[in-house]
Amino acid sequence: MSRLREPRIAGPVPVRALGPDRILVAGPTGRAALLTEAEHAAFAPAVDLESLARERVESGELNWAGPATHVILASARGAAMSPETAKIVVDFVFATPRPGVTLEIVDEDGDGWPAARFIMEYARRRAQWAGRGLALWLRAAARPSRERAELLRCQGAGVRAALRVEGAPGPVRLFGARRARLVLGRGACEPEAWVDALAGLGVSGVEWVASAELTRDAIGARRFADFTARAFARMSDGPQAWDLRDELAAALLSARPWEVPGVDLLETLAYAPDGSVYTSEEGRALDVDRGDSTFLLGHAGSLRFQDLPALPQVPALTLALAREAQPLCAACVYAPYCVVAPSAHVRAQGTLHGRLPDSPRCMAHMALLDAFFSRLPSEKCLKMLEKWGIDTWRYT
Repeated sequence: MSRLREPRIAGPVPVRALGPDRILVAGPTGRAALLTEAEHAAFAPAVDLESLARERVESGELNWAGPATHVILASARGAAMSPETAKIVVDFVFATPRPGVTLEIVDEDGDGWPAARFIMEYARRRAQWAGRGLALWLRAAARPSRERAELLRCQGAGVRAALRVEGAPGPVRLFGARRARLVLGRGACEPEAWVDALAGLGVSGVEWVASAELTRDAIGARRFADFTARAFARMSDGPQAWDLRDELAAALLSARPWEVPGVDLLETLAYAPDGSVYTSEEGRALDVDRGDSTFLLGHAGSLRFQDLPALPQVPALTLALAREAQPLCAACVYAPYCVVAPSAHVRAQGTLHGRLPDSPRCMAHMALLDAFFSRLPSEKCLKMLEKWGIDTWRYT
């Protein structure tokens, strides 16, 4: 096959992985080439990424709404945010254009309460001044004290329990949290029992997160995919009185991929204790764990949200989020529902685009969607989606 000689285009070029180090690229006139991964990496920058990023931003994916969730790390890995830095971060958050703002304040080490308290009080005032909606969540691994619980109640803040799952549930203590973020380890098992336990405690929303061990190989990835699919099946087939909602499944089945939890730039931005701004919480973790600063955008004190499209890494991230640019995604029946965060691909496979469908996150999404579509036209399943606030017209 001859090398491509095509007019430059402002969109992603369709590709398909045909085997190890063999990537088929087809141009708009039908000319094709088989490239190695290195050749494809060199070829991809020839696409007008700047135009693509501008097009996606102008079409509303970034500037029109801004991220849905702002994750603020009040304490993490031995570092705590100061109230002064917290003010800078909140000011940056309120410079984003979304009418309603959601703040998830993470107190990972238990030392971030001074910053967390300031964030809640200051953000509430900012929201009142600007007439904007505000949702506040505190993510913690332990029950807040009575004094802190009262402040959370006064600020209208909910609590998201952060737990690591190893084995069967046993006695689950979520200290009255309305939502849960459960990190699944290799020993996680009995997803049906976990769903029963969470529903019995009155939890309204759960986010299953794969631990680093489950993203290192295909065996771990399949285990995570099987766990999440079985958990969804239990929610679907269990008592209708349950209010438990799978946050990932809900985002996928809403056909709003930009709301999938943790998607860099579009669904989330994350703020480190020192005020650094990252495309996601996973992006910040990669910087801490591996020294990979790909997902670092700048500092909240000097960065302007409207300048994000001009940052050098944003066009590459935008292209990675374009499903048309992903091998096998363009031909996938689930493409309208799904998107995988580039930071998740880097964590598991070392590349922004990932290697689908071997990507752990791709496996999990496909397993969840298989679990749903295999149940259609189940009225019980559709009623569950309606309780989750999902318009089911497209499924009937």
